[in-house]
Amino acid sequence: MSAVVTGVRELDMLFNNLSKGMANRIARPGLAKAGRLTAKKVKAAIPSRFKGARSGIKSKSIKTKRNAGFAAAKVGFNVGQKKTKREDQKPQGKRKGVGVGTANAFWFAAGTDRRWTGTKRAGGHRKGRKNRRVLTGGVVRYTGRMLAQFPGVSDIARQSKQEIDALLRREIQIGIEKEVIRQAKKRK
Repeated sequence: MSAVVTGVRELDMLFNNLSKGMANRIARPGLAKAGRLTAKKVKAAIPSRFKGARSGIKSKSIKTKRNAGFAAAKVGFNVGQKKTKREDQKPQGKRKGVGVGTANAFWFAAGTDRRWTGTKRAGGHRKGRKNRRVLTGGVVRYTGRMLAQFPGVSDIARQSKQEIDALLRREIQIGIEKEVIRQAKKRK
């Protein structure tokens, strides 16, 4: 899930006339703040019964070399977190399952297909191979299907577009002023 914030005509025209490096230097702080604001809005939209999923919402500035030379920000579930091995989650109480938390919040957002214990997929990850299920030796049990419980990060970003655009305008204006001062010092 991703959203591209563009469409502010004055800013688009300004960035088209600047060098790519200077435009990135001006836009990066504003994009980072816009990402944090969007993450805050997404967290606020998550129902309280899934509050464990809130800690999985993060924002991150994307390196320009990974985005065709342009500064960007990314917001979503498990974005910007280092991939470290987490402890296995254990069921809490008498109910089966581990619930929705940071590690599996994307299930909450995107939903899952039908799932079983005691089986695994084999051979379906290569082109030309048929995907099949094989037994693992454990008890085979149907664990259900989870429907998507959340509208999506892009939808929430669109709902708060005016607030994000205002923040970007303000931050980019500050960035332009800083760049003008920087260039003036450089010429002396």
